[in-house]
Amino acid sequence: MYYWLMPKLDVNEQRDRFFSHVDRTSSPKGCWIWTGTLNASGYGRIKITFTDGTFERLAHRVSYRWWKGPIPMGLLVCHIRACSDSTCVNPAHLYTGTDQDNTDDRVAVGNQPKGRTHHMHLHPEYAARGAAAGRSKLTDVQVRVARALHRRDHMIKSIARRFGVTATAISAIVHSKTWRHLW
Repeated sequence: MYYWLMPKLDVNEQRDRFFSHVDRTSSPKGCWIWTGTLNASGYGRIKITFTDGTFERLAHRVSYRWWKGPIPMGLLVCHIRACSDSTCVNPAHLYTGTDQDNTDDRVAVGNQPKGRTHHMHLHPEYAARGAAAGRSKLTDVQVRVARALHRRDHMIKSIARRFGVTATAISAIVHSKTWRHLW
């Protein structure tokens, strides 16, 4: 089963638009560099018109679809290890694989983000923090109260009992390992 709908506009018109955002000459590795709009993760974006409207798609997925065929449901379009450039849309540098295949490739070429290069470090505004994080048991107000109680020499265990959480959770809060955005 494939999720991709067929484009409504003439494919040649859409490919012309696509190639107006591609630099096929500057990369020594043979990459086709996407010069159009990028998303927050550094992948190219393009608007494609389908029978039911115009939608934004990732440029490397559009390239794969046009030159190699449908993308099977549940698979990603990955870059080969020799390429490893998220802006590359050369179909010869693309293959379908699982999330694990993609992660293995990123680790092998040293592109696995970590520390200061991690997406959540570079764009903290996208992270769900505090009460907005799905499994949070405390509110922002409760965290502030817990910190205030700790500053007044209340025991971590008694604070934890008061809010119905573990002492480990309260310890992490009062020692700024979690909920740091409230400082």
